[in-house]
Amino acid sequence: MSLESSYFAGDVNVTIKKLLELKDHFSDGLYFYNLGTLYAKKGDFALARYHLEKSFREGFYSPRMFHNLKYVEEHLNLRQERDHSFYEKLIFKSIEYPPIFFLLLPLVVALLLFIAKKLFKELSVILYFSILSLAFIPLLFIFALNSYFNTGVALNGPAVYDAPSEIYPSRINLLNGEKVLIVRNKNGWSEIIYPSEFSGWVKSKDLGIL
Repeated sequence: MSLESSYFAGDVNVTIKKLLELKDHFSDGLYFYNLGTLYAKKGDFALARYHLEKSFREGFYSPRMFHNLKYVEEHLNLRQERDHSFYEKLIFKSIEYPPIFFLLLPLVVALLLFIAKKLFKELSVILYFSILSLAFIPLLFIFALNSYFNTGVALNGPAVYDAPSEIYPSRINLLNGEKVLIVRNKNGWSEIIYPSEFSGWVKSKDLGIL
C-alpha cells in the first residue's frame, strides 16, 4: 500500500526506493516491468529500456510492457538502423527472444505429426522422428547463440575503444539506451560486435547486461 500511495502521490524517487526494498515480493518479470515503468516516468529512458528488456527476458509478456518499451524507444532518439549484414541482423534479432519462443515450433510439429499418424497409419517412425528432429534445429540454434553471445544496454554513454584498455584512443561513444550485442567479457571490459559501427570494447560497468 505504501508503494502504491507513493506512486500516486507522484514521488517517483521514493517509489523506486521502496520497490527496490520490496523486490522479493514480486516475480522477476513484474519487478523489472515496474522498475522500468518508473524510470520511464522519471525520464531516465536508458535505465527504463534496460529494465523493460529485462522484464521481457524474464517472461513478462504483457501488452503494457510492449507499449511502455515502444514509448521508451521513441524517446531515446537513437540512430536509425543501418545496412548491417544479414548475419548480424539474424543473430541480434534471434537472441532478443527467450528460447521458449522457439520451443513452440517443435511442439506444433509434434502435434501435427501425431494427428497425421492417426489419420495415415502408414506414416513411418523414421520419417516421423526425422521431421520432428528438423523442427528442433531453430531451438538448438538459439541455445548455441545464447551460450556465445549476450546483449546489453548502454547506460552511461560509454566510450568505445579498439582494445580493452584506456591506453588506446576511444573512437566513438555509445548513446544512452543503445542496445548492443556482446561477444565476450574480459577484465571488466565487454567486446561489442553489433551494431557494427560501435564494434570495439567498452567498460562493462557502463552496460546493463541482459
